[in-house]
Amino acid sequence: MRVSCSRRSPGVRPASARAAVRPCGPRRRGSAGFAALCVGAILLLGACALPTVAPPEPVQSCSRTRLDAAQQLFLAGRANLVRYYKERALFTLNAAYGFAGDTILMARSTRTCFDFDNRAKVAAVNLVRMGRQLRALAYTTMRDPDTQMAMTLLQEQYAEVFAGRDIE
Repeated sequence: MRVSCSRRSPGVRPASARAAVRPCGPRRRGSAGFAALCVGAILLLGACALPTVAPPEPVQSCSRTRLDAAQQLFLAGRANLVRYYKERALFTLNAAYGFAGDTILMARSTRTCFDFDNRAKVAAVNLVRMGRQLRALAYTTMRDPDTQMAMTLLQEQYAEVFAGRDIE
C-alpha cells in the first residue's frame, strides 16, 4: 500500500523514501512554469517587433556653432581673395573684405555664449586675428591712388540707380 502523504496511519510504512516527505494535498503539475514561459516568449517577441528609434543627433553648443560659421566665412573670404588674384575681378576683392569683417563679428559673438570656455576663447582669438589679416590684405589691395577712377567705376556700375541725378 502506497501512502501519498507524510501523515500516515500507525503501522503503515511508506512505499518509498519520497513518499515519506511528500506534503499532503493534490499534486501540482508544471502549469505555472509553462504559463510563465509563454508570457516571457510573448514579451520577447513583442519587444523585438517594435520599431527601433535612432538616437537623436547631439546638439552642437552655441560657441562651437558660431566658431564653425566664422571659420566657413573666413574660408570663403580667402577663396575670394585667391580668385581676385587669378581673375582680377574687383567684386571678389570686395567680397573678401566683407567676409573678413563677418568673420571677425561672428568670432567675437562667441563671448555671449553660455558655454564660452578657454578652448572657445583661443579659437575665437585665432579667427579674429586671421580675419584682421585678411581684411587688411584686401584693403591694401583695394587702395586706389586715383579716386576719380573709383568714382567713374561706381557710376558705370550703378548707372541705372543714379539715372538723372548728379552724384559728382
